[in-house]
Amino acid sequence: MAGDENREVARLREELQRERVASQAAEDRLARYVRELERSNADLDQFAYAASHDLQEPLRMVGQFSQLLGQHLTEGHPEAADDPDVRLYLAHLTQGADRARRLVNGLLAYSRVGRQAAYGMVPLGKALASAIEMLNGAVEEAGATITSDELPDVWADPDMLCRVFLNLATNAIRFAREGCPARIHVSAESDLDEVVVSVADNGVGIDPRHAERVFGIFQRLDTERPGTGIGLAICKKIVEKHGGRIWVESVPGSGATFRFSLLRSDPHSTGRA
Repeated sequence: MAGDENREVARLREELQRERVASQAAEDRLARYVRELERSNADLDQFAYAASHDLQEPLRMVGQFSQLLGQHLTEGHPEAADDPDVRLYLAHLTQGADRARRLVNGLLAYSRVGRQAAYGMVPLGKALASAIEMLNGAVEEAGATITSDELPDVWADPDMLCRVFLNLATNAIRFAREGCPARIHVSAESDLDEVVVSVADNGVGIDPRHAERVFGIFQRLDTERPGTGIGLAICKKIVEKHGGRIWVESVPGSGATFRFSLLRSDPHSTGRA
């Protein structure tokens, strides 16, 4: 009887050891995949930065020389300058160069997210105030209003947090309903670990079917309105750099509420990192 029990204990020990070895191997594979993904993302960011930076000068030259060509035709060949087709071609050339430059600038901004981050405790209200100050002209021109509740402090990089508010407010102003100036309200809810920030507007709203798609880079649901389709992608990248997530809740025609989560305190001091 004792011999049978000893054999069963030995068998169980061997099985437990095999499971430990298999679990450690799985953890090692996962860690390797994470390192490879981080390296791949870093390489992709570096490529995007280099490509967009190097495209700046040729695009500037295209825009500059299209303007010079228009001036040359006006001064030396007025009959050609008055040709409707010539004017149309020059307009397309200038507009195309401007749009390409905006896209490149957006890609450059996307690739720079987190490159020089300085995390610390940041008052949400101060970050929002900085964004409103930067948006002052656009807010006045659109007749928009931005209000907020009392907002807590969070663990974040202040410049990146300001960029999130800036992009979300710009988006709300851009997608205001016709004849109804944008009304934007910022609030926050906290628990022990994180803060969920809400940025609500009264704009045209978003079809729930596209709630994930809007955060993709270069995704534009309404091509008739200005924009590059990068702003929300930058918000998503910034929030994820902070260990949070971002999502949108909306009903078409009834505005949208963008929500994103941030840590309440330094994750290294709370054991969360």
